[in-house]
Amino acid sequence: MPKIKKDVKLLDIKRLLVLFATEIVVWRAFDGFLGKKFSEIIDDFNAQPGHPQVKLVRKENYQIAFKEGIEAHQRGKDSDVL
Repeated sequence: MPKIKKDVKLLDIKRLLVLFATEIVVWRAFDGFLGKKFSEIIDDFNAQPGHPQVKLVRKENYQIAFKEGIEAHQRGKDSDVL
């Protein structure tokens, strides 16, 4: 088993955990054309087997997404992607 470096950053560990995840949570705030297209891309991605599923969570706007993202991170309950 490979040794883990002691200087591995938390972000690196989180990225590694995402590789083994069964679901990746993405908070998004855009809507309209961009929101629709992004959802279509994610739906196409999720339809393909062999990788984690992406779960989109709609936030009201960018300010709320940013504020809630910081608060969730401080509580250790943040999304995988903001």
